[in-house]
Amino acid sequence: MAIHSDERNKYSSLRPLFVEARQKGLWFYCHMYDCWLSPDRLQEMQNSGEFIIHALYWQLRDPHERIVEIEKEIDAKQAEKQSLLAEIKNETRKTRETVSL
Repeated sequence: MAIHSDERNKYSSLRPLFVEARQKGLWFYCHMYDCWLSPDRLQEMQNSGEFIIHALYWQLRDPHERIVEIEKEIDAKQAEKQSLLAEIKNETRKTRETVSL
């Protein structure tokens, strides 16, 4: 896919970030899409004409931050699951008590 002038400017605006990301082991995070990409993956996508977004929309972040976010989401879902199971158990108990009356 041919890269147009505007896309080339967006792509070139990321060059210093690619260098920094690789040197520091950081990943690209785009708040606009809530998307995490490794430098290699983003560069691969951009080379094929995808995700050509100006550097202003990317942040360099430690990918372990995403791991922590995922763990929090898992914990929240586990708590939601336990709450739902307790509610089901309680409702089942109430139903049995009502039926046995």
